[in-house]
Amino acid sequence: MEELTNEIRLTNAYPITDEVGSNLKPFRFKLTNTCGVGVDYNINLEVMEIENRIAAKNIAVKVDGNAKSILSNNPEATPTYQESDYTAVESYTTYSGSIKPYESVEHEVRIWLDESAGNDSQNGKFYSKVVIEARQNQVVGQNFAEIAKLGDYVEMTPTSTSYTISSSLTGYSSDQSINPSELNLWRIIKINEDGTLEMVSEYVSSNVVYFYGLIGYKNYIGALNTIAKQYENGKYTNGSRYTGYYNGQTEYLNAFCTSDPTCTEPNGGDDEPAKSVDSELINEILGNRVAYVVGTNIAANYWYGRRHFYWGNSSYQVYSGITIDIEGDFLKLSDKTRLYNTRNGEFSNSNYLRPIIILKANVLYQSGNGSLENPYSISVNE
Repeated sequence: MEELTNEIRLTNAYPITDEVGSNLKPFRFKLTNTCGVGVDYNINLEVMEIENRIAAKNIAVKVDGNAKSILSNNPEATPTYQESDYTAVESYTTYSGSIKPYESVEHEVRIWLDESAGNDSQNGKFYSKVVIEARQNQVVGQNFAEIAKLGDYVEMTPTSTSYTISSSLTGYSSDQSINPSELNLWRIIKINEDGTLEMVSEYVSSNVVYFYGLIGYKNYIGALNTIAKQYENGKYTNGSRYTGYYNGQTEYLNAFCTSDPTCTEPNGGDDEPAKSVDSELINEILGNRVAYVVGTNIAANYWYGRRHFYWGNSSYQVYSGITIDIEGDFLKLSDKTRLYNTRNGEFSNSNYLRPIIILKANVLYQSGNGSLENPYSISVNE
């Protein structure tokens, strides 16, 4: 506990109203949890033994903006303060709270002689100590959603160690392979009311994935969502999606290309009709969209789950994927994203992968504090 003001003593006090008492200078202090587990705590006001001591029934106490209470009406606690200067003879719990790992809270305590105090309290003395009683609350087996915070790091290894991406999904000339289990460090970007947590991979895959031509463009959203599903682990997850396409659509053809199966209809639109909020979530929670190749410190371009259609005129249209570049910005009309244009035909392009997974609501805390150096480890009841 860090004391931010001097202690409070009442000497030669006289009764005052609650309005006046609530505006007295408070005793301010700061509590910091330096451990990797959460704590519950009580703010106890311990009464010191002195001559002519004012009875606790005459003392008003106010913690922060909470309602005033009479000290003796608060729950009794066991006195603990015993030093050469004073010894506590009574103790009352005036407030209870909790602090998550490595967080701090500040409190203000005001005491005064209550306006209901009788004449026997005149010219009395009241010395007290604020004593913090704390205990660990984050224990192995606790529901993880209760302690998780946005931006926390979580270890979770996908089940699959190898997945073959069929050329029929991407339009590329050959099948491609990835190792989903290599992406095992995640960041929490959304905490849902049902207790599930949505997490984006901290890193991107070590292999790029190619898309090619009109087939790659048509299948782009569905293929990325199909790939993202390989990063699940049925023990811990109950869903996934590829970063960018927020409504979970997995069809290879979406509403952007319905009347013309080759996706050459002039739409005149700029982007997909179904907008995504993943980019905003990641940018807000993590501070930017930049991601590094797993196992390296190399920033990389990665596919983003929205397509881009550019209508130049009746004879020139461009069909592209969208990429997040090494600065965390969007690339749309770029040599690194285009898959087809009506003048030059089909193109292939490759970028890295950054999936999103959804943790089950019954996942439990195992260890860690959610930092990069000590990410959370999770478990489930077998």
